[in-house]
Amino acid sequence: MVQKVRIKILKLEYGGDSVGNDIRLDVEISGQPFSLNQTIKPKTISELNQEIAQLPIGGEVLEAPIHIKVTEKDLIFSDAGEIDGIIRIDPLKTEPQTFDFQIKVREKNKIIGKSIAIFLINLTAEIFNPDNIQLKQYNSRDPGKDYNRFDDDIKAAVKFWNDEFLNQEYPPSIPLDPDLVKAMIYIESEIGYYKPLKKGAYPSYPDIIQVGNPGDPALHTLNNDGWVSPKTGKVAREYEWTTGGERVLDYKGEANAKTHQESLKWGVRWLYHKAQEIKDGKRSWRNWKEAVKGYGPRGYEKNVWNVYTKGVDPRGIKLWSLAFFLPILPVLFFSSWLIFNQGKISISFKDIPNTGDYQVFAKIVDGPWFENILVANVYDNGTNSFGLDKKFPIYTRYIDIDNDGQKEIEIIGTYYGPGTIKYLLKKEDGQYKIVHHVDEWGTEKEAFSSEQISFLDINNNGELDVATDSFLPYKNAPDQVWTF
Repeated sequence: MVQKVRIKILKLEYGGDSVGNDIRLDVEISGQPFSLNQTIKPKTISELNQEIAQLPIGGEVLEAPIHIKVTEKDLIFSDAGEIDGIIRIDPLKTEPQTFDFQIKVREKNKIIGKSIAIFLINLTAEIFNPDNIQLKQYNSRDPGKDYNRFDDDIKAAVKFWNDEFLNQEYPPSIPLDPDLVKAMIYIESEIGYYKPLKKGAYPSYPDIIQVGNPGDPALHTLNNDGWVSPKTGKVAREYEWTTGGERVLDYKGEANAKTHQESLKWGVRWLYHKAQEIKDGKRSWRNWKEAVKGYGPRGYEKNVWNVYTKGVDPRGIKLWSLAFFLPILPVLFFSSWLIFNQGKISISFKDIPNTGDYQVFAKIVDGPWFENILVANVYDNGTNSFGLDKKFPIYTRYIDIDNDGQKEIEIIGTYYGPGTIKYLLKKEDGQYKIVHHVDEWGTEKEAFSSEQISFLDINNNGELDVATDSFLPYKNAPDQVWTF
């Protein structure tokens, strides 16, 4: 059985000092390059969930060399940091294997007092059989809608074009994932079930990926039929690179969307076109998220990516969850345990290799699965003022802050002194998230910090406010206490 390992970058965290917001990430694994441009603010986490490489794996541990470079792009001074390493992937492990890397980026445009940003990159490696791909199974609230009815056709269409392009010169380093196409079909047509509100509007079936939507250039460009776009006034004609050089894209009328199979075939082909560009006289490839962005209107790729990576549609409906494959009796026992422990939280720590730094995670029982939330990065040099010291107790508490009937979660600890650090987690759009706030100086922060932090109904309006207290000793009145 031929196996492969799929490597993804899950998160990019920006810690330490600020060196700018315009970040370029370059990763090369076993000679497979990946690049990403990302706007990200300091002290935030960007959830990327992007596949960056696929590698064959046999019966031995795979040792893959990796090079990571982080660049803050600037017109004059571009600050960069890079690291080389090895990731070791065990072929006997069926669960995802995780790898963390830390890259420091130092400012160049200062002589003294240079800022140092610390970027944490979280990768996962998951082994799969490319000849037996099982698509994620979508759940429907309507028993009359089967969101999995076209799975075999999706796999067939994606395999057809993957085989076509992987056997050409300059192939993509990462084949197209049929699960990504399924997410696109859900957003485009609700798997062919969407009913347009406007009479006479273009139907969702049989063109389930909407490649033939009137007014769009896709099929006209694929067929090179001379159609003129009413938006641009130009003929829909584009080029691709082949072994013989550039050529006009032309399927001579073959591309159509008359059946759902044809819609899939040519929709996937159009996505492959959006993934390509011509650079230095040869074909080069965008990543698949950029290709999806080119397929639809503004904001389209965000909706697709939420379905693809999280199973959440634009209305917040959960379409799929990771499943446990356990014998019947353990499943029954585990199901009872899940019901009894819904919303329960546990705190864990993960050391960052070759440093004195570590990460603090909150694992929450939520539905049939666990949410694992990165709460804080704690640096050995103390650069994160909202760290949680693992040498001291960390407490959790449930409290309904906004009086909406749903309890939020407090995570309470200490860091560098007697003061209190308090994080607040709230469930939004089906997921727990850290609640950020703006302090009295207008700075956005992810946690509260003071000697004492309380949530009180100060205004008597039924909603809790944040009250922080600090003790300030006065030398001329050591036995007096004032409140304000």
